Parts: sequence; structure tokens; C-alpha cells
Amino acid sequence: MDSRDSKQDRGRASRRKAFLRASMGRAGSREGGPLSGFAAYSASYVRRVETFAALLAALYPLAYLADDLLSGRIPPLLHYLPPLVAMLALAFASSRLGPTRFLNSLFVATVYAGFALTLRLPNSRAVYIAIYAFAVPFFYFIGGVRAGRTASLGFVGLLALLIALGVVAEAREFRGFVRPYHYAMLVSALLVQMLIAESNERRHARGLEIIFEEHYYDGATGLPNGHSLVSEKLAEGETLALVRLRNLRISGASTTTRTAGK
Repeated sequence: MDSRDSKQDRGRASRRKAFLRASMGRAGSREGGPLSGFAAYSASYVRRVETFAALLAALYPLAYLADDLLSGRIPPLLHYLPPLVAMLALAFASSRLGPTRFLNSLFVATVYAGFALTLRLPNSRAVYIAIYAFAVPFFYFIGGVRAGRTASLGFVGLLALLIALGVVAEAREFRGFVRPYHYAMLVSALLVQMLIAESNERRHARGLEIIFEEHYYDGATGLPNGHSLVSEKLAEGETLALVRLRNLRISGASTTTRTAGK
């Protein structure tokens, strides 16, 4: 009995984890069965957001290139073309592949590189301000709590490293930041963003757990329902046939009843 209960508990935990990943559209989710359509919709939503974010980032070099041309300045093509090509490539890959761990890692690496390079290179037009403001929420959106926390802490570490190397102090918008508490404010703002993002993600996950319980388990008894059985058998690689009977009538039931009444 204990072995059977333990197996059921493991199956329940596994289904909950798969359901949460599929519902959030996270990379690597492979939810099947009745929820496959919901998982596909969630993954499609994340894919559209990632594609939109890459296209939005591609507007920066395009806008600055157009500004230089219209102003009669010689545009620094080496500053504009690499990020433009990189963002367009990410947008294309995201639209074709959807949320994958590899693609999400590329997004994170691109944010890191973009922040460091725009801080250091001239003519960056303070793009690092936008990256600083939106990096943490974006990390949590594409990766969830665990991956988002890892990427955000890495971003905080990168900022601390750039502060220690004096790169931040050389940026035009941060030249007034000469005291340690100025830099502490920059780091603290990222940590506050992390707390808010973690709270939102966990609240989202709790809501999805309620949906999971209502979908897989009977509300009155707490026992697994038909959806739970289908998901468990499909996960074990078994073939399952379900037959639904409606308006079932037993032949001769009415005759037997009349005879018994007489």
C-alpha cells in the first residue's frame, strides 16, 4: 500500500510540474493529453513576446542609424549593424523555434553583452538605461522563477563587476554617481525588481496549481479523475481506449418493472 501511495504521489507531483511548465509556456515543456492545446497556446504566447522584444530591440540601431543619416553625420556602422543583425536573427529564430532553453540562453547572453557594450562604447545613446530597466522582468517572463532568478543574479553580478572596473562611472548618465551609496542604489533597484517578479511568478504558479487540482482531481473526494488516468497512462507509454456511453438503456427494463408491479 505504501509503495502504491508513493507511486501515486510521484505521479501527481510529475503531472503538476509538467502542467505548470506547459501552462506558463516555459522552454522544455512537453505536456500532452487534454492540455496539449493549452500548452501550445501558452508556448505560442511566449514565442510572440520574445519575437516582439527582439524586433523592438532592433528598432534602436535602426532609429539611430536614420538619425545619423538625416543629421548629415557619418554613422558608426560597426556600432549599429552587429546588434541589428543579432536582433533580427533572434526574432527569426524565436518565431520559428518558440521558447527553448538554448534560445532563452541566447536572449540572456544578448542582454548581458548589450548592457556591457553600450556602457563602454561611444555613441550608444544610453541604450543601457533601457536594458537596465527591463532586463529582470524579461528574464523572469521567459524563464520562470528558477531560471529568471539565475539570470537576474548574473545581471546583478555583471553590474557589480562593471562598477568595480569603473565602466559605470565613465558612462555619461552615471557620471554623477561618485559615492558608494549611488551604486548601492543601482544594485538595490535590481534586487527590488527581482522580489516583485518572484512574487508575481509565484502568485501565477499558485493560481495554476488550483487549475491543476480542478482539472485532474475530483473536488468532492480529492481522488484522481478521468483526465488524471489518461495523463498517467499516456506518460507510462500505455495505449488507452476510452468509451463514453450516453443515454444507456437496459433492454427489457421497463417490461420487468411492469411485471413486478402486477
